[in-house]
Amino acid sequence: MTSLAKRPIYLAALFFLILMGGITSCEKPERDIGLDLQPDESILGVGTIDTFTVVAYTLPEDSIRSDKVTPALFGAYTDPVFGFAKAGHVSELRLSSSNPVFVSAGTVSTDIQVDSVVLILAYNYTEALNTNSSHYGNLGAQYIQVFEISDSLSPDSSYYHTRIPRITGEDVVESGNNLITPSPGDSIVVGGKLSEPQIRIKLKPSFVERFFLNTIPGEPISPTEFVSLLKGVYVTVDETQFNTNKSGIVYFDTFNDRSKITLYYRNTQLQDTVEYSFNFRGATGKYNTFKQDHSLSELSLYQQVIENNKAAGLQDLYIQAMGGTKIRIELPHIHNLQNIDNISVNQAAIFLPVRALSTKTFKPPIGLFILALDEVGNAFLIDDQLDGSVFVDGVYDEDKQAYRFTVSRFLQQVVLGNREFHGFEIVTSRAAFSANRVVLNGPQYPDPLLPEKNLKLAITLTKF
Repeated sequence: MTSLAKRPIYLAALFFLILMGGITSCEKPERDIGLDLQPDESILGVGTIDTFTVVAYTLPEDSIRSDKVTPALFGAYTDPVFGFAKAGHVSELRLSSSNPVFVSAGTVSTDIQVDSVVLILAYNYTEALNTNSSHYGNLGAQYIQVFEISDSLSPDSSYYHTRIPRITGEDVVESGNNLITPSPGDSIVVGGKLSEPQIRIKLKPSFVERFFLNTIPGEPISPTEFVSLLKGVYVTVDETQFNTNKSGIVYFDTFNDRSKITLYYRNTQLQDTVEYSFNFRGATGKYNTFKQDHSLSELSLYQQVIENNKAAGLQDLYIQAMGGTKIRIELPHIHNLQNIDNISVNQAAIFLPVRALSTKTFKPPIGLFILALDEVGNAFLIDDQLDGSVFVDGVYDEDKQAYRFTVSRFLQQVVLGNREFHGFEIVTSRAAFSANRVVLNGPQYPDPLLPEKNLKLAITLTKF
């Protein structure tokens, strides 16, 4: 490979950059860093710089849309690194059949005896996550609450994770049935038959009595009438009633008929027993709610998010789903490359190593997203296809314990002066329907013997 040291014009330009403060050490041959940036046959006359000044720090996440997603989430736990996190789910319900008749003709509503009402939450088992996707964290006991909402929801509306629904009254879980221990790996027996793992919570019979008291015997109830009687439910937890150090976030599926509210009742005059379900289903208004408390987090995260201390991000960075945290990346000297004539960005990548031993209990996100910022701070996705090649970026590499983003095309536009650079933001994928989080090493990871463990930008430049 032709060494850059043998190219005095290029080296002089690099020296100019050093004087400008844009680079903190000398350039390296391509084989020293970023071996996967380009094939071996293309490295002639190419050099990689991986010592650009990078400023990175953690910020609280903005309000995120959390409607029309699956899985649904509920639960609360205390993370030893990130602090307290809580999730709940708000959803409409639908009739499981068209125009059902709850009170038979020739009888009256007082003939109806409600035996039981059961909320059934079927665990989610999405294979997209490289772990058990039925929960995140631990599986200790949790105190579940169910509230009837007074808000009218719509499947066509947008809802954000900070929206707490208005409720009509007290918790409708039958006394003594709130405390449950999730067990997603265990089947259960229902009605003498073995059924798939699920959470079953008894509700107060008074929750469904309106369907008998407010209908005419022999007359069916329409979908419109049903929604007027029951606008939806809010499934949440009371974190003061259990040990949040041993619990986690539970994922359940509300996009098919497995999750529902089933009522069992008898008509004492006809001596018949009826089972009927109200389903969550996908085509309903629904959203997840999230709450974070980073005042309980470890020091570096606390300093960045609570105290707005950007310098704390030099060593540790934090990304969290459920409206938690994101990171900002600034390249204060990247525009200095515009002062060098006849160069192009052949490849550019941001490397984000994961803190060692931080993924044992709390799995990292399967992927991250990188966003660029405009002059007023609005974020937008980067379309970074260079020369027709498509890069699959932001996917967690379990072997390398790192993420990587290709930003070649974007930074080439910056070098050419066709685009201004105002920073990057990196957020987790699945932010509205997972609880995953990850701790990343900052640009000055505190181990001088392992510089490859730093967050860094590596740019491969070509002289033409």
